[in-house]
Amino acid sequence: RDGAEVSAGRVFVGSAASVAPSVSVRGVHVASGRAARLTTGSFMMGDGGFLSVGDGGVVEATDLFVSDAPQAFASVFVDSIGAAPLSSTLRVRDAGFAGDCLVANGDGRLGLLIISAGALVECDRMIIGGGTGTGAVLVHDAASLLVVSRTLTVGTVGTAQLSSRLSLTGATVDAFDVPSNPPPDADDIVVLPTGRIEGDGLLIGKVLNVGFIGPGVRCIPSCPAPLRADHPSLRGGDTVGGTLLVEGAYEQDPEGLLEIPLAGPDTTQQGRLRVRPLVGQPGLDGSAALDGTLVLAFQDGYAPRTGDTFEILDASVLTGDFDAVEVMGLEPGWAFEIEIVDGMIVVHSLTDGTVGTEPDGPEVPSSFALHAAYPNPFNPQAIIPFDVAEAGQVRLAVYDLLGREVAVLVDETRQAGRHEAVLDGQGLASGVYLVRMTADSGFTQARRVTLLR
Repeated sequence: RDGAEVSAGRVFVGSAASVAPSVSVRGVHVASGRAARLTTGSFMMGDGGFLSVGDGGVVEATDLFVSDAPQAFASVFVDSIGAAPLSSTLRVRDAGFAGDCLVANGDGRLGLLIISAGALVECDRMIIGGGTGTGAVLVHDAASLLVVSRTLTVGTVGTAQLSSRLSLTGATVDAFDVPSNPPPDADDIVVLPTGRIEGDGLLIGKVLNVGFIGPGVRCIPSCPAPLRADHPSLRGGDTVGGTLLVEGAYEQDPEGLLEIPLAGPDTTQQGRLRVRPLVGQPGLDGSAALDGTLVLAFQDGYAPRTGDTFEILDASVLTGDFDAVEVMGLEPGWAFEIEIVDGMIVVHSLTDGTVGTEPDGPEVPSSFALHAAYPNPFNPQAIIPFDVAEAGQVRLAVYDLLGREVAVLVDETRQAGRHEAVLDGQGLASGVYLVRMTADSGFTQARRVTLLR
């Protein structure tokens, strides 16, 4: 602080396998109105390690490892509170190669980078959540800036959540570890209502956009228009009869699943997806491109009668078709047909259905697993399936991206089998959360969910 300058070949903070046990430095704080500066080669962060840059401080490194060992949680905070905008700086550059900002890049790693209050972070390359690592980068407020000059990769358990600016400067933002073979549950790049992606870069992969993507940004397959949802959840008790409104266009992924809850013959007891055009926006014509799987989920002990109809999707233009239709909540044998009438998908019941019963002797999972939450993004509730391979203590807890525990969904002995937990977003702020499952067998897995109001 107070204008001090420190130079090092390498910096280690936190507890990590790469650091001798005698080392006990937990973190580094660089802050001063007179621009304290830390210059180093690699900055390695183990479990509990933190880096705080503020008040005009500057950190320059050739590489930054936010969590460098399995099960290690590390965090970085950069802000310009009390200083000139963009004066607090974290710069990761390597003249000979590429300066890598690696946030939880590797199996089992947990990492967090928060940029706020007018701070600046510059990286040649950035990887968020590589392998099975759980990583998150949040850019808050309109004055903060994240600059990625080469590539930004968001892995299967990674999150790039932007409520400020991401300047691509010709970079490629790749939302998958392997661009040619993206996993079906790959996470999104999330652009919040105040977020902006600007510049002339390229976005590859799934993007959830409720903010702004500039005209110079190119996207593969396409840059999504902002979405607005009246009831973003189409599943579960309180949302039966709700409408998910998409303004612009709807395109379902081949691996995607659209689940429609049906609790009665009246339209107030049926879910629906509605797509409406954005006036004056070419291509955002209210069309729906169908693919993947449609699930008709009968609930609350309701079974359809012959002649019942269900208006499940309404769009200006319909293209494509569902690859498969699944029926939940009924015994096998119910007959139905699907008709398209003036942009409306209508399901007609041809026979009486019978409420399904639970099968005897459910199959026991061969391994523990935490499955993807649905719907995701969600509001107000998300369902989180999980598998228990053998009876024992199981805990599902929810954390915000500061690492604070905000809810405990399960903390008890569970028998072997498939289970579900409900995450209720009431009382939680919009944003990204981590759901972490642990079992006394030593199993640990985390997934992210997004609450979008």
